[in-house]
Amino acid sequence: MSKNRLSPSDREFFVTLREIVFGNPFSAERAKKVARLVPNAPLDYLDTNREVLARVVGPRVEPRLREGAQALQKLPTEDRGLVELAFLYVCYHRYVPLIDALIERQAMQGGASLTVDFADEAIRELLRSLVAEERAVRIFGFFFQLRRAFYFIGYVSENQSLYTRLQKRGIHADLQRSHLSSRRQAEGKRGCRAGSPGDDRVSAL
Repeated sequence: MSKNRLSPSDREFFVTLREIVFGNPFSAERAKKVARLVPNAPLDYLDTNREVLARVVGPRVEPRLREGAQALQKLPTEDRGLVELAFLYVCYHRYVPLIDALIERQAMQGGASLTVDFADEAIRELLRSLVAEERAVRIFGFFFQLRRAFYFIGYVSENQSLYTRLQKRGIHADLQRSHLSSRRQAEGKRGCRAGSPGDDRVSAL
């Protein structure tokens, strides 16, 4: 494996992953692409196991991370972007269980925002590929916002009466408040603040 470029097979794999990440998360086309990257896995298994693709992506991206962020900078721009996106995909799914547990505790407790006590660990992990700490903090904040949105989309879809109330109140205003609340909740013990994701926006991980 050349240290200065991706192999054709790796590039094809990571390009497909990029299409999955930026594509419609509810589409049949996305499901087909996931199945292409995880051959021989039953479709119902892929539908119910959210981490199966991440477990396939991890070993493909890990060799590129062993030499650190500086080594990634030597890759061509497009290759570097593909590797970083793959790493973010794996990292996001690694912390989904912790983020979900935090969301559930906050939803049950209400009141003041809970401390994100795994923020430092997650940001250290992100720094393996992201040179600037500020960007790592922003990415972690986006992870939380993204997962929170999916969590409550799932809740609303299972609770038609709540969905009706949201329609009456104005779902746009609710989503704005949800976005602001998620930014506050993504602050860890270290006082990091989840900023606007800016260029790091992803439609779905």
